[in-house]
Amino acid sequence: MEGPAPGPEDRLYSVSDLPEEYQSVFAPRFQYFNWIQSECFHQLCETDGNMVVGSPTGSGKTVLMELAIVRVLSAHGRGRSPGSLKIVYLAPTHALVNEKHAEWRQCFAGLGLKAVALTRSDILDVAREVQAADIILTTPEKFDAITRKRKSLLMSFFADIALVLIDEVHLLNDDRGGCLEAIVSRLKLVSRIPEMASCGLPISKIRYLAVSATVPNITDVGAWLGCPPQNVKSYGDEMRPVKLRTTVLGYQPCKNDFLFERALNSHIFGVLAQYGKGRQAIVFCASRQDSAKCASAILDRAGNHFLQDELQAADLLREAERLENTTLRQIVRKGVAFHHAGLGPSDRKVVEELFLSRRLVALCSTSTLAYGVNLPAYLVVLKSTRHWSSKHSKYVEYDRSLCLQMAGRAGRPQFEQEGQCVIMTERAKVRRYTDAMGGAEEVESHLLPSIREHLNNEIGLLTVRSASDCEAWLRSTYLGVRIAARPGHYAAQVNVDLRRDGAEGIVREICKRAVEDLSSLEMVRSDPTTGKLEQLEPGRILSHCYLRLDTLKNFQGC
Repeated sequence: MEGPAPGPEDRLYSVSDLPEEYQSVFAPRFQYFNWIQSECFHQLCETDGNMVVGSPTGSGKTVLMELAIVRVLSAHGRGRSPGSLKIVYLAPTHALVNEKHAEWRQCFAGLGLKAVALTRSDILDVAREVQAADIILTTPEKFDAITRKRKSLLMSFFADIALVLIDEVHLLNDDRGGCLEAIVSRLKLVSRIPEMASCGLPISKIRYLAVSATVPNITDVGAWLGCPPQNVKSYGDEMRPVKLRTTVLGYQPCKNDFLFERALNSHIFGVLAQYGKGRQAIVFCASRQDSAKCASAILDRAGNHFLQDELQAADLLREAERLENTTLRQIVRKGVAFHHAGLGPSDRKVVEELFLSRRLVALCSTSTLAYGVNLPAYLVVLKSTRHWSSKHSKYVEYDRSLCLQMAGRAGRPQFEQEGQCVIMTERAKVRRYTDAMGGAEEVESHLLPSIREHLNNEIGLLTVRSASDCEAWLRSTYLGVRIAARPGHYAAQVNVDLRRDGAEGIVREICKRAVEDLSSLEMVRSDPTTGKLEQLEPGRILSHCYLRLDTLKNFQGC
């Protein structure tokens, strides 16, 4: 549903429109909410309905989440004891979790709220932190892992949740999106347990707010979260405070990703010269090593191109002496630098200071710079759409949320009037990234490839106890919404006769096959008479150790 453009009769809401005790959350930063925030103000602050908002990077979606927090505190929080009312924030990466944690720990400290970022693996520490926390910030994978391993934590933790904030909900469209689907659907199932409502626990009235980049089928996300039609808002680039132009350039592929990365280095200076207008630029590179090589490649072509005068040259020469990394020291003298987590903290700080003060013109970095460090630029270049993953020990494609986050560093408010993003990729991928960055790519479900693992987990947590529960669970997922929206697509995937069985037949067949597979591998026991499902020891191992089903099958075959 499109959000209406502000008309002359509309007004910007002021911070003073909020109850006085909550004005301190926003007052130090601004006095008036922007158009998008004002357009959503009534739904967020004066109603309790679920909501999803799609809008461009840099349009103020974080403030929407803060308004939702204020609403839940004003509605439920009076007289509360610490940790008795919980707000959960879910984001795709630890870097984004840590960024929001730093912001909200400061913003909400005056209200006596304790914000905790869950990024560690120590379950005992996690349990203690969760019980005392008011705002819990974590990734979907971490949230899933801690509730798999601690069933006692599951119910006590879930019972106190009143608000779930989902950042970058278009993560659903990536391979990791299945985990986000599973945990949100788990919350939905737990909240419907009659005992939750009869005891008046917060989760019985749990509220969801999801924010996203602009996507064409945002109404499907709204349907998944149970949003009223008026609470599904979508805004295009016309609402972006700083105009952003995106260009996707296609290049001849090489034998492997390493050679392609190296080949792109020879084109970088030309891209900076053509699109940079002599302004500051950030080049996102595939790896730490590549960021240093890219900076050197720029310097080989640029020479003194980025030095404006003798004063800047002398200043950079002096600042370079503060650096420990010898390669970085040589490059910084010419107005270019690289930045990654492998540098020492003092070197990273010097580079950040020089870039913020505009003494550096070109900065080559890994994608970690897209989160947590506010270094905006006029031009952002994604040098290749693949990056090195230490987890997978190979190059993998950037997910869309990270691409948007990196592109969002171009033309940030208060720094630039406009911005430019250039994406360098293989020729065959130009259309894909043009659609993705332009908001033309639909958000699809990615639950199906991992559905057996997630179903096994729900059976172990007793949120799914029978074959009928299994079908209800699947309908509660985003996959269930997309089956209803695109039945022909999924009927073909699971080989179901759509005309004979309909969308419900697809749901039944997916559940039937998943249960049969788990039963054949002795993960669960299925009673053929009653349909009752029970998790067995191999299934418990699968859940507890966070294993893929294929991995456990390999162990069983040894």
